[in-house]
Amino acid sequence: MEPPSPRDWVLLVTLSVLWGGAFVFTGIVVTELPVFTTVMLRSGIAVLPLLLMLGRDGRAALRAHWPAFLVMGFLNGLLPHTLIVFGQQSIEAGTAAILNGMAPLFSVFLAPLFATGERLTANRIAGVSLGICGVAVLVGGGPSFELGPKLIGEFAVLGGALTYAFAAIYARRFRGIKPVVVAGGQLGMTALLALPLALAFEAPWRLAPGPDVIGAMLVLALVSTSVGYLIYFHLLGRTGATNALLVTLLIPVSALIIAAILIGERPGPESYLGMVLVIGGIATVDGRVFRLLRSRRPLPGGD
Repeated sequence: MEPPSPRDWVLLVTLSVLWGGAFVFTGIVVTELPVFTTVMLRSGIAVLPLLLMLGRDGRAALRAHWPAFLVMGFLNGLLPHTLIVFGQQSIEAGTAAILNGMAPLFSVFLAPLFATGERLTANRIAGVSLGICGVAVLVGGGPSFELGPKLIGEFAVLGGALTYAFAAIYARRFRGIKPVVVAGGQLGMTALLALPLALAFEAPWRLAPGPDVIGAMLVLALVSTSVGYLIYFHLLGRTGATNALLVTLLIPVSALIIAAILIGERPGPESYLGMVLVIGGIATVDGRVFRLLRSRRPLPGGD
């Protein structure tokens, strides 16, 4: 794999803006659309441009691996998206983005249990511990700690992050398959799984969302999801999963900035402290920031 080039860094920051913005646009959508309908529309609209890019070989791969894509659509689509959308009905977009940043830290803890070749090291344990402290600050940072819609929403988003971690472990079986095929298969299956739930429980044909919600859904699906996946899988193929993981450091920052600009969210000090701890945990697990600092430390004698 190649080291990230300046162009890759630009794409990485762009991806963090797209995925950070996804939490903001989801916060707008859930004001008028119910949970399963939101998940169905996001995945169903997002998969359309990806399917057009597959070609004959890609469509053949979809047919050959559809049972695995069905599992992936549940683990990496229906379940986490449902939990996050449900959670965002009662918590701010910035808080949701910070809590979702626990996904790679959950992966670090779960991978040694379910995948070979993975082990817990001191920096990984320290990183997970920092992330847990960040979550504790976010969840217990208010004036009182009581079970209510906000706390339930926070734990729902954490559940979505945990599901993403399991999905990341399961996704290892897709090595060798073109990323656009995996993305198209997963999103298509997510939409198919959400469709009967939306029809059975939410009667989406009776909904009449306003233009703001329709616009937010289109941006969420076509920009944050479709374009975001294409950028992510490009980075994954060029620089590898370790470098692509760096986007998780930037998403909470992007989400807080976009939420402040577009919808006027003003998070409290506990949100910023929690964000610093979660990002610090990810940076500790990744380790490159500290290796870079050590490499720039002056040698004895000032040389």
